[in-house]
Amino acid sequence: MAESSPTSEAKKLKMASIRDRLKPDTLLKISFDNDGDDKNEQAPRFLVAYWSIRGLGAPIRAMLHAAQVNHEVALYDLTDAPDADSGFEMKSYAADKKWLREEYNGFMNLPFLIDSSSNLVIAQTNAIFNHLGRELNMMGNKDDVAEQAKIDEMLCEVMDLRNKLIQFSYHSDGSKDEALELWNRAKAHFHKFEAHLAKQYPDYFQKMQPKEENGPKKKTSEQAKEGIAHLIPGSFTAPDFHLWEMLDQYEGLCRTFGIPLWAKEGKEQTTAVNFQSRPDVKPEDRLFPHLEEFRNSFMMLPELANYADSYLHKEIPLNNCMAKFASCYQDFRQYQRGQEAPWRAKGVVEIRYKKV
Repeated sequence: MAESSPTSEAKKLKMASIRDRLKPDTLLKISFDNDGDDKNEQAPRFLVAYWSIRGLGAPIRAMLHAAQVNHEVALYDLTDAPDADSGFEMKSYAADKKWLREEYNGFMNLPFLIDSSSNLVIAQTNAIFNHLGRELNMMGNKDDVAEQAKIDEMLCEVMDLRNKLIQFSYHSDGSKDEALELWNRAKAHFHKFEAHLAKQYPDYFQKMQPKEENGPKKKTSEQAKEGIAHLIPGSFTAPDFHLWEMLDQYEGLCRTFGIPLWAKEGKEQTTAVNFQSRPDVKPEDRLFPHLEEFRNSFMMLPELANYADSYLHKEIPLNNCMAKFASCYQDFRQYQRGQEAPWRAKGVVEIRYKKV
C-alpha cells in the first residue's frame, strides 16, 4: 500500500485544525447512536456553518439529519450594534471569514461546508447541495443523465423561488400589498413543481388508500412513506429539502397576510390538509394538490422526525434581524432591536439521536 505523501498529510493536518480555530456563537455536535457501540462511533465528517437562522442553512441541516450521519452545525449570530445607527454586527463570522478566505477558499461565504474526508471547504449553497448529494447518495441515479440534469434544474428552480421571498423579506416595506405582489410572481414556480409531481405520481389521488374520516390532521410516518414524499419517487434528493423549506416559509407568509395558497376558499386556504383523513376535501378543488401532499408527507418521514422536532427547525427565525418578515421565530414576526433573542449564543451543545 502506497504511503501518503508529505503534501497529503500536511493537508489533512491543516484541515483538522479548522474545527479548533472556528469560533461560532453556537456549535451543535450531532451524533446518531451506533447500537450502543461507542468505540466504533465515527467522528463527524461534515460541519455546516450558517447564520443562526433557518434561511439557506435549514435544508442543508435537514439533509444531514436525514442521512443520519454524525455532523456539526456552526451558527453565527448577527447582533445589535451598540450604536443604533450602525445597525447590526457580525463579530464572530467576520473574524472566521478572514482566515478561511485567505487560507482555504477565496469564495468563502455563508453557508459553507467542511468535509474532512475529502479535505474540502465548500461555499455556495447549490455547490454544497451537489457535493452532499453525491456523497450521501441523494442526487438520483448516477447512471441516468436525464435524472441528474432534472435534479440540477430543480435545485435552480427552488433557488429562484427562494430569491423572490428574500427580496420581499429584506427589500420591501413588509406590507400585504408587497406580499401579494410576491405571491403573484412566485405562483409560476408552484405550477412548475405541481406539474412535475403530477407526472411523477400519475393517478396518485385515484389510487390513494380509502380515506379515514376524522383521522389525524398530520400524516403518520407510514402514510408519509406511501405519499408524495420525494421529487424523484422512492429516494431523497437534494432539492427535496430546499423545496419543503420554501413551502413551509411561503405557507407562513400566506397565513400571516391572509393570502390563499392551497385553496381559493374555505378554512384551509393557508393550511395543507391530509387528504387521507379529509373525505370532505377534494384534491381537484385545491390549487396545488400534489405539492400539498409533498408538503404534508416529506417532513413526516421517519428519517426527518428528529430534525422536525429540533431547535434548528422550531426555535430559530427564518431570516436575520434586519428582515421585515420572519426575523423573530415566533409567528413570523419582525425582530425588534433590543428584544430578547433566545436562539443566540448557545455555546457548545451535544445532541444524540437514535437511528431509525
